[in-house]
Amino acid sequence: MRAPAVRAEPGALLDAAARHHCYELHIGFTHLRWYLWIRDQAGLAATARRLAEVLERGPLPLTG
Repeated sequence: MRAPAVRAEPGALLDAAARHHCYELHIGFTHLRWYLWIRDQAGLAATARRLAEVLERGPLPLTG
């Protein structure tokens, strides 16, 4: 967020927290799919718990 290229672009941080949250969720869902594919119940359960935490937490506030 401190990089000159980011600061020079007026819209670079527009909805950045919400976009980042979507990326987190997408990564989590991708992991769920993988654990389903390989039938790893322990990995599936752990990922589901972590994904629920991320979903409940919501987007992180921007700091900078």
